[in-house]
Amino acid sequence: MIEFRERLLNEFEEKLIEFAHVNLEEFLENTRTNKEELNKVIDNLIEEEGVSAARRELFWKVNILSVIYKERHTDTQMTDEEVVQHAAENGLLLE
Repeated sequence: MIEFRERLLNEFEEKLIEFAHVNLEEFLENTRTNKEELNKVIDNLIEEEGVSAARRELFWKVNILSVIYKERHTDTQMTDEEVVQHAAENGLLLE
């Protein structure tokens, strides 16, 4: 499970940098969490729902952070449909 978690964390950080321009450490600071807590969440998702569910959850976190930045930049608020569309357009929406 640790091997899957590390791969997911690497993918997660790549997406964070690409779409939110923050690394994993900055994400953890901004969300007031730590790596141990994130590891537990990932491990639980892998155990209960599989690796795909864990990846989907992490990518959704990237999408939401990216949406927040976009809304602040444009001084608008996206609808739920626009949030989902944003994820789909950026390869962050996994079925």
